[in-house]
Amino acid sequence: MGAGYTSPMTTEAQVARGFYFFAAMCAGAAVGLLAYRFGMLPFAWKAKGSMLIPGVAAGLGFAARAIVKDRGPRPALPLLIAGGVLGAAITFGLSYLVFPTAGRASLTTIDLPGFSIGLPSGEAPTQRIFEYDVGKYQLKNVSGQGGVVAVTWEGGEVSVDDLKVGAKAMGPAIGATGEPVVLTLKGPRGTDVESIRIDSDKSPMLMSFIPCGNRRVMVATMMGSDTDAIHSRVLPTFVCKPDPAREAIKPGHVPLVADLPGWYATERDAGQVVLSDGRAMILLKTVSASTNDVTKMVVPMFNAVGWKLAITGEKGNRVLVSGTIENEVVHGWVRSIPCLSQAVVVVAIASDLEGADALATKLETARCAPPGQQATKWPDQPAQPAESAGSAAP
Repeated sequence: MGAGYTSPMTTEAQVARGFYFFAAMCAGAAVGLLAYRFGMLPFAWKAKGSMLIPGVAAGLGFAARAIVKDRGPRPALPLLIAGGVLGAAITFGLSYLVFPTAGRASLTTIDLPGFSIGLPSGEAPTQRIFEYDVGKYQLKNVSGQGGVVAVTWEGGEVSVDDLKVGAKAMGPAIGATGEPVVLTLKGPRGTDVESIRIDSDKSPMLMSFIPCGNRRVMVATMMGSDTDAIHSRVLPTFVCKPDPAREAIKPGHVPLVADLPGWYATERDAGQVVLSDGRAMILLKTVSASTNDVTKMVVPMFNAVGWKLAITGEKGNRVLVSGTIENEVVHGWVRSIPCLSQAVVVVAIASDLEGADALATKLETARCAPPGQQATKWPDQPAQPAESAGSAAP
């Protein structure tokens, strides 16, 4: 036979090896897809394409079986292993690019009142009306991989102590396993951002305050193992755009109309005011209307600053509380009054149950100030309470 002759048997064997190699690649590709899906992404991943990966993997498995059907004897095992590894590597790499983990997900710039920030995709709030002085924008199921990224803003200065109080208040709700840890992260233009980390059974949480004019913006991230990656990418995207016409946030301004003759302000802070009549206390605080269970969050926040209160029940729209403040036994309640895009939390504290009920009656008609109507303006605390002044008169 001539030197260029090729045996038909040799050609058939080479073709068979080619089909087996391709089938091994398909099988490896199926394994690579499943390895990325269940090894790199959360088990409960629900993003677009989440159901596609198992289906494609199954299809590749069936294809591998069909390709080698009736193809003759199987070639050497090293060839099949090489094909499987190559297929797995290709599909794992492609999946890494097409279906990024939450920590690598692309960020989209979101414009909010007086600032913008880059956030990953997620279930955005249906509430699209935001106030300049206080508000909240929260994403759930971030990148289809569960977790939460929340952006809240209010008047006031950046305070690590306030971050600690908020962290301690939220601790029970997220199953915190230790004390909050203070740390500094890099924010916009490389600036240092005061932050708090809380570890829990569910997921670590990072909370950071960013100053913006007369307000402070808090970014909170809770995304399992991707928490640090997402949070550290979001903070530098923050851009403050203060509105000069709206920057004059008056301390103590609360959008509430209430009839409380004889009551006066003892403390005024951004978005909140503390009232007294010389015997009882009422705290009014403006919060985001999207805040869930805000009334039940008040007690942990007060306890974090040294109060000792406990929820004792509910009565109508009020959450009842009792305990001690500076070793004095007190009783009271908490309720939330919804506004258009905000809410006002009312905390009433009295020395006995009758006094707490009396405060509920006084504030029964309290309501948010409608557009165009001014909220109640509370006078400053008198230099000398009226009762003392009267008793001192000749």
